[in-house]
Amino acid sequence: RIDWASGEAKKFLEEFFWLHKQPPPKIPNAPFQSLYDQVKGENEGYYDDTDDKGLNVEEMTAFAIKVHQFVYKQLGKEMRAQRKSFAVTEEELATLHRASIDM
Repeated sequence: RIDWASGEAKKFLEEFFWLHKQPPPKIPNAPFQSLYDQVKGENEGYYDDTDDKGLNVEEMTAFAIKVHQFVYKQLGKEMRAQRKSFAVTEEELATLHRASIDM
């Protein structure tokens, strides 16, 4: 399970954006935590897991979909501007990604 408080969900989001060859957006954590909490609330009691800390695989998939819709549809214009200001080569992108993993 992936928990928000431990920072695992934030790390998941960073990996999610790097996998899409995008830098993580420069926006506060609050919208992402809200989406995380929304998924958690929607699925409360739905799965048989006894551990209520964090999201399971199915819930993380729903979380990733919500984040994708929020960032690429609702913030589309802002993200295009951020991507233009973040123009890097594939090699630089790979280096930045490795650096974010090592943190």
